[in-house]
Amino acid sequence: MQDLLLHVLQPLQPHLQARRLHHRRDREEHLQGSALMSAVWEKAAFFLKLLRLRATGARAPLFVFFNVTNRCNARCSYCFGAYYERYASERRRELTTGQILSVIDGLSDMGTRRIGITGGEPLLREDIAEIIARIRERGMSCGLNTNGFLVPARLDDIRGVDNVTISLDGDRDAHDANRGKGSFDRVMAAVEAVRAAAIPLHLSTVVTARNRDSLDFVMEFARQRGVPVQVSPLYERFWGEKDEGFPAKLDQGELRETIGRVMEYKRRGYPVFFSLRTYEKILAWPYGDRDRVVGEEPDFPHARCYMGRLLCTIDASGDVYPCAQLEGFRVKNAVEDGLRDAFDNIADHDCRACLWACYNEYNLLFALDPAVLWNTVRNALTH
Repeated sequence: MQDLLLHVLQPLQPHLQARRLHHRRDREEHLQGSALMSAVWEKAAFFLKLLRLRATGARAPLFVFFNVTNRCNARCSYCFGAYYERYASERRRELTTGQILSVIDGLSDMGTRRIGITGGEPLLREDIAEIIARIRERGMSCGLNTNGFLVPARLDDIRGVDNVTISLDGDRDAHDANRGKGSFDRVMAAVEAVRAAAIPLHLSTVVTARNRDSLDFVMEFARQRGVPVQVSPLYERFWGEKDEGFPAKLDQGELRETIGRVMEYKRRGYPVFFSLRTYEKILAWPYGDRDRVVGEEPDFPHARCYMGRLLCTIDASGDVYPCAQLEGFRVKNAVEDGLRDAFDNIADHDCRACLWACYNEYNLLFALDPAVLWNTVRNALTH
């Protein structure tokens, strides 16, 4: 009987396979369409809130980077936070699940529209699915930054995010030189897992003296897959051993040449995430020995800083900073002092400008720069 059924069904196999493929494509297109509409709606809500804040001059943590852990399972040679040094023995208390959920609720009540989950490596937290779910339940969009190592194993836990950003510094040799042997293959597995799950994917590339010749690989990799890539130069460490004489850091000539190449890729239609305006600010940066200006008002073209007014960073212990660079800031804690008091505490700081691509992009967005607004809309519609 089994042989007879196989004989009858065998001619139907191509048709059945075609139908399965058709249904899978329909499902993927439906998921992509739903994701696009969701992204457009959330961007619209974000912009409406931003316009209200700018019109009234009010402060609110519109965008929050939440570093949910200092632990990390990678050993990136240039890590500006030196998170690999914190893995074995964390120097700061890590918030419990309940405390994180309470902070998320408080952020929602204060008007937050987007939370970017970072670390350390956030997928080292067993409760990451619960954290993501609470953000989404409270009507906020959610991004996740990861080295990718645990993505295939934790895929079901991260399906609720709006996008996953995975670090990719170049081809196998370049990426492994920056982030450890074998890390490239793990990133490739993560990229394929995220794409197969139809989760919107971004790439993040840190350009150093070791991998800048591999930028072409990253751009072609991103273009072929239709994935936006955030390209940033290497920044000075704010924690642990500093960067004096650090061989991976770009000199001024290398920085300008590399940023010029990124801008040319952007003009040619490659999926570079940050705007040309942001990279223009980086090109205007006059200093080779520092990546921020503290105290005095800069006398060169720069983006006004909105950190502490419309954006903040919450670290793994609950301390609230204007941004990740201001590690020495006299902070208050979201749990011990209360979230509102902790946010009010960062209204004034003396950092005037910085080299960081992501902060320049957000500062220009908050300033309602037309070119950056258009870049943000285009990213929402095409990625």
